[in-house]
Amino acid sequence: MVDESRSSRDIIDGVFEDFDGQRFLFDASSLPSATYVKQPLDAFAVSNPEHHDVGDSFVWMPKRNAAKIASMLSFEVMGASPHARILIMRTPQAGQQEICLKGPHARLLSLSASRMKYRALLSGTSSLIIGSRTFIGGARILLRDTDMSIGAGGLWSDEVVVQGTDQHGIISLETGLPLNAGRKTVDIGRRVWVGRRAMVMKDISIGDGSIIGAGAVVAKSVPAASVAGGNPAKVIKSGVTWTHSPDGPLDFELPDLERLRGAELPSPLDAPPT
Repeated sequence: MVDESRSSRDIIDGVFEDFDGQRFLFDASSLPSATYVKQPLDAFAVSNPEHHDVGDSFVWMPKRNAAKIASMLSFEVMGASPHARILIMRTPQAGQQEICLKGPHARLLSLSASRMKYRALLSGTSSLIIGSRTFIGGARILLRDTDMSIGAGGLWSDEVVVQGTDQHGIISLETGLPLNAGRKTVDIGRRVWVGRRAMVMKDISIGDGSIIGAGAVVAKSVPAASVAGGNPAKVIKSGVTWTHSPDGPLDFELPDLERLRGAELPSPLDAPPT
């Protein structure tokens, strides 16, 4: 089935009513421009040995590169998952996106054309947004009734784990009630660098421009323009950010650096982190 009459904005707004281009697009005035093909989930490589319901589940992608994108996508259906909405708005350079569905209303929006390699479990009613120019070397993302967002320009190393859910209940012996029920969030800002083997836990936020050190376990929120490391992760330096080049900021990074400079930060951004 081909849907040529709707713009990318219409498609995104139809699935993500609260979409905020300022966070997820490097150029917030520009959404991807393409003719999109809309295909049922069972048109892709799908593992569904128990024949769970995937009725009314669709994937949108640029028509021009549909075959290339389809080769990078695979799905595993672990429970009844009708009404899944998977929006691949740009063509990744390379990588493999494994999406596991186990819930009634999974939503995923990817705006990145960078290389991405990840395995994401969308269980219950969960959503995942990946901003433009986000690179993911390798990640395992576990969500259950969780809303997760990754701002534009993220840089993730490999073996990163996002534990956006406990997956199992913790029960009070006194009351018999679960202590960890309810919706969860993972909110990662623009241009966040996540180091190798870092683990990001549920109900946290990481501010714009921050750096998460290798092996860090982020169990509490990290402010913007900070370096955090350790287990549990703690802020070890403030008022700094990062650039792709060791020789200084690249042109496309300058607007974000100016935006961070304009915020009320504890120290200037003139020097690289030490």
